[in-house]
Amino acid sequence: EEIYYSGKTANSLLIPASGRGFNRSQPVAHAKDAEIKHVALISPKPRKFMITTFDMTGGFAGVTILSADISAVSVATTMAVVNAENLPDKGAVEIDNEILSYTGKAGNLLTGVLRGTNATAAASHAAGAYVKRHIFQGDNNIPMAKLEVSIDGDQGNWLGIRLHKSGLGAPQDISAVKIYRDDNGAGSGDGKFEASVDVLIAGGDFIAGRGVADLTFAFPERVVSGAKQTYFITYSFKDSAADNSMQGVEWSDNGAFTVESPNTVAETRFSGQKVKVYSTRDTVIVASLDRSPGSILQAQGNPPDTYTPRAGKDITSPAPVFK
Repeated sequence: EEIYYSGKTANSLLIPASGRGFNRSQPVAHAKDAEIKHVALISPKPRKFMITTFDMTGGFAGVTILSADISAVSVATTMAVVNAENLPDKGAVEIDNEILSYTGKAGNLLTGVLRGTNATAAASHAAGAYVKRHIFQGDNNIPMAKLEVSIDGDQGNWLGIRLHKSGLGAPQDISAVKIYRDDNGAGSGDGKFEASVDVLIAGGDFIAGRGVADLTFAFPERVVSGAKQTYFITYSFKDSAADNSMQGVEWSDNGAFTVESPNTVAETRFSGQKVKVYSTRDTVIVASLDRSPGSILQAQGNPPDTYTPRAGKDITSPAPVFK
């Protein structure tokens, strides 16, 4: 049995109420002359976490550039960019004054590209043109910041993070704020955010009126010396988010990070650029239903077996044949 003592007087050891069965040992009876051995209690050396942060919004300069020219009349459904890392898995981009939507990514290739969306016109763009993310109401898992976390020795546990929303947009316009560990579906990251393969470790939302989100991890994130671990912070926007609102993420000091004692966090602060949320241009789908009886008699009026179109709702085609 290990027994913890908090002090001594003469030949007596002062044992607190929790001192018996210390360090998960089993309290048992001991004879008067039993040998007592001193056990050195080794406390963990305080370690320091280092946080390096990268903005993923791209701001007004764009998140990447075109790899090659594209013409206004191009019908290609793929588009090559220099680095698609900071672009969502699907969404829309803005090049000059044209908005293009895409449905997927394959490396640095955007796939399922549709030109001239959201009431813009397809235009020619030169290689090197800025490619900006175009964020719409209802867009999900938009990467806002990337964190590289390391420790100065041995290992330590990271327990959570407190985030502040920046920008004039309302906190309630953001439906979810999440943090993912870069995993690439194989237990090791590749530095690129992919919601489908990276590991979600915490999620929440901003407290209305305060713009603060506390993300506590369900399980501690263990950071080991000599290896940097990458994480991504993402926002999801409500369908009702205010048009043209600006949203960003920030923290003012190392107090935003909670780590296991006795470890500490090196001084860090971050204020990312803001993204603008645009209103979604909805598509109205109109379906017609033929409810014509086929033929009716002159002066028949409105017999029970005929149908009167509802104003503004039904379209009748073809027209009835009068006999």
